[in-house]
Parts: sequence; C-alpha cells; structure tokens
Amino acid sequence: MRWLHISDIHDQPGRDGWSTENLRNGLLEYLKREEICADEIFVTGDYRHAGEQPGEEESVARDAVRFLIEIARQVIPKPKRCEIDDPPEKHIHIVPGNHDLKR
Repeated sequence: MRWLHISDIHDQPGRDGWSTENLRNGLLEYLKREEICADEIFVTGDYRHAGEQPGEEESVARDAVRFLIEIARQVIPKPKRCEIDDPPEKHIHIVPGNHDLKR
C-alpha cells in the first residue's frame, strides 16, 4: 500500500504566513510534477486553527475539504480494472488535532 501523510496544514484564511501559503499553493503542483501516487491519504490533525477562527467553522471546514479532495484527485490513481470504482475522496482518513477543536 502506498500512502500520503499530511499534517499541520493550519489553514487560516487571510492570516496565513508566507511559508504556509506557499506550501498549500505549491503542493498540488509538486505532487503532479513528481508523479506522486498513493492508495490512501492520512491527515493527522491541525488542518485548521480553531482558536483563531471563531464563527468561521463551516467555511474553513469547506475549504479544507475542498483542498484535501484536490490532493486525493491528484495522487489516487483510477483503477484500470476494478469492479468497484471508489471516488478518490473515499480514501481520505482524518484524525483531528488539537488545533482542529474549539477549546
């Protein structure tokens, strides 16, 4: 099994620093250029910064989901011969981190 592990994206729309924004903007291009393939994607926390995003839970979650689905569509190959053709987003596994929850 090939898997991709993503952690600590810390999505903070309008508040991200240069390196975080650069990482997110360049990740899809990098995965495509390097022809990275995975069977499953594991996201181990901190895809957002809940403490800094009061009242923005839905929009931040929607943006995070959109970004993770884009990654899945890039790295999870379509099966050549398979009776069940799962969409790439079925292969994303998330374990929330401490910054993903309100305290």
